[in-house]
Amino acid sequence: MFNLDEGKIVSFLGALFLSPASYVLKKTIEYIGAWWLPVRKANLAFETGVKFFITIGEVPSADEINMLKSEISKRYNIPVCQIDDIYTTIVHIYTKSICSEQLSNQEKEEIRLHIFRQGTRYREQNIVYKTEGAEFMRDVLFTMMVVFLIGVINFLGLGKMIDSFDIIIWVVYSFFSALIFNMGFRCIFDPCEEKRRKKRTLESITELRNVCRQRKIL
Repeated sequence: MFNLDEGKIVSFLGALFLSPASYVLKKTIEYIGAWWLPVRKANLAFETGVKFFITIGEVPSADEINMLKSEISKRYNIPVCQIDDIYTTIVHIYTKSICSEQLSNQEKEEIRLHIFRQGTRYREQNIVYKTEGAEFMRDVLFTMMVVFLIGVINFLGLGKMIDSFDIIIWVVYSFFSALIFNMGFRCIFDPCEEKRRKKRTLESITELRNVCRQRKIL
């Protein structure tokens, strides 16, 4: 039977701290990994697509931008909301182009003039950041795995015997503790990430409006 001796109580309490810790660890790894994993690659692909329109001097419709984002998200298997907004992407293209050693001065000037003249005309559908079902379940399973393994290691380290019923109970406990903590942290993380992305978007829009306004004055 499953007896709540001192070792098991310690493991249960430890799981309460491991659940949020493992969630934070996973999100930290994702942010670090984004520099070479799908999110980074998807944003570079989106930059390439937008730069094509800039180089030919055309402003794509919002529907075309949305379609481009949707297809890129499918290619790299990430949510559309994780791809940079169009205005931040244009600012990145401007900076990379001006600082590029591969582009000629004429090519840089053409990109610069297009952004100055047309930069504020770009539009796209606003997509609220949210952790989608598949990503949420990956978070839950990752947290569950960490809690379960640490609990088992703790049992064995204390010299406690574990029977099949103990394992079943611990699996169930690990799953529901991971589910509850991930639901709670998602309610905190998603709004914070959405706020951060909105702030970055507004900063990019302001920068584009300022340079476009100055160009018209000149």
